[in-house]
Amino acid sequence: MDKESARRMLESAYAGWQALHGQHGGEDGAAETETLRAAFEGLCQLAPSHFGLTFDADGAIDSARAGGGEYVQPLLEAAWQGFLLGARHQAAHVDAPAAVSATGPFSEAQWAAMCDCHMSLPVALAQVDMERPFIYERRFGVFYVPGNCHQAAMSLLLAFQHGLPSGAEVAAALGVDYPAATADHWLEHTPGAALKSSAGSRVQVARVKRMNASERRFFLGAQGVFE
Repeated sequence: MDKESARRMLESAYAGWQALHGQHGGEDGAAETETLRAAFEGLCQLAPSHFGLTFDADGAIDSARAGGGEYVQPLLEAAWQGFLLGARHQAAHVDAPAAVSATGPFSEAQWAAMCDCHMSLPVALAQVDMERPFIYERRFGVFYVPGNCHQAAMSLLLAFQHGLPSGAEVAAALGVDYPAATADHWLEHTPGAALKSSAGSRVQVARVKRMNASERRFFLGAQGVFE
């Protein structure tokens, strides 16, 4: 099977899964989920870099790239969980799920860049798992990211705001360092931006007074970085 055939297989499986998931009010549908996962893995094996994955000579996931702070899940499992979280959110919030892109509001090129940063697809703030590290942007929702990947992910979202494909390119455009300064710029200037690292228990925001009511409720006790 070539990459294009695998992509079509994934899109077909995704549309079928979303239609069933939406009709049954949140039931997983084990058989359909398994079909979707098989299609997802098939495309990953043919185009691993598209999902931020690499494989060794035997076709197994390259575990050398699976580390990062406390984040030790295999990359394929992490990518699948991120994909599935976004798919579930979309199934619950759209009227015509079969027509929704498998990469949510992002282009395939943007999703590939997100996978390089090991970001999940966004989930609604109301569904946030406060035990996991994440970054949050009000217009999209919560993106789960592993330890040591926050700055790259924050910089990438900043790049998307400026219509650029990478954090390094937005750093050059703004004349600041990548990734520390671009991450700080995103946090300070993005409405509703927040992050929770794997090292701390408190959510960090630019300024607490800029949070809306929902953010104050879910990010109770948030720390203002620039206050």
